Amino acid sequence: MTQDRRVPEASALRGFFDEQWAQISTRFEAWQRKAAAQGRRRARTDAALEEVVDGTSARVRMIGGYRRRLRDGVRSVLVHVESLMSRLPKSANCSARRFGHDPHLNAFFVNRHHIGEVFGASRPLRAFLDQPGRAELKEVYCLLLMTRQERSVLGMAMVDGVPTPDVPQTTVSFAGHEVLYPSPEEPDLRSNVERHLFETIVRLIQLRLVRQINADDTTPPADDGPGAYLDQLVAVLGSPEELLRLDRTELRLNRVGIKLEGDRDEGRVNQLTLNELVTGEASRRILVLARYPPDELPPEADLLSP
Repeated sequence: MTQDRRVPEASALRGFFDEQWAQISTRFEAWQRKAAAQGRRRARTDAALEEVVDGTSARVRMIGGYRRRLRDGVRSVLVHVESLMSRLPKSANCSARRFGHDPHLNAFFVNRHHIGEVFGASRPLRAFLDQPGRAELKEVYCLLLMTRQERSVLGMAMVDGVPTPDVPQTTVSFAGHEVLYPSPEEPDLRSNVERHLFETIVRLIQLRLVRQINADDTTPPADDGPGAYLDQLVAVLGSPEELLRLDRTELRLNRVGIKLEGDRDEGRVNQLTLNELVTGEASRRILVLARYPPDELPPEADLLSP
């Protein structure tokens, strides 16, 4: 009887220990994953930190503990860049076939042939497609950049239902189109654009520090060596949003590019949402994650002909 009773007790005990070991193993695996993720984030931050130093002034490496002082600021820059990327919508289909009914394409380009001219003029895109294995791609993902231009004019408009001349209006056009970072998939493009934003911030940091140093030339500080430069670098890194931000603008344009205010209606209207990258110098460029069918790319000879 005693031996019979011990069998289920031993079985229950083994089950208890098996359950406890499974829980411990699960927690340990979770800890390993967390530690690995933290290690990757630390390595990424340290690599970005060295890029910031290389892109601004290698002199700060003369200061002991410079990595510790810069790490939080560099982490702020990386988080800011990730935030900017999260606000960019999914890629937009930029096929010329959509020009007639896509409001953004209709506003961004003069006509459907203009789309082919812009993408066809991109050397990075052509070089990308010339690589082995790329000829079969149905779509290529690219960063499309352009600037918005507004001009005040006097023109004909409907006022209280009556055609009226010399009405103050604002024309909106888009110029300076540029196609960069061709990629086979959207995640690849997003990684390239994220890299582009980070490098842009590094260049802006360098520019700001140079200007600060030049502005201080009239009253030289007591310490103008690497230590003073490191102090300035730490301060600038702490506010990446002052260097680069993403503004979202809503616009209503008629089909000839006249801005429509309020609920003014003139038939077919292009309702636009623009994502404009703004630097601290107030320079603005519209960013579009685009996908484009390579079979629409015009031959280079067509672009060179008058």
